[in-house]
Amino acid sequence: MDGVFGDVTLKALNSGDVLGLANDALAYRLDYYAGLQNWSIFGLGWARRILKLAQKIQH
Repeated sequence: MDGVFGDVTLKALNSGDVLGLANDALAYRLDYYAGLQNWSIFGLGWARRILKLAQKIQH
């Protein structure tokens, strides 16, 4: 993932693995947040929100 909606993203969407793409996006988001300076302060809340989103997309 490069953060840009382009040919690669469109191809992934058209592959039919939308759930996999959503999970990859959440993993990318968590990795991004973990690299921020404020991770030690806000990281637990950010991670909880990402986990809630992951749970919602599984249903």
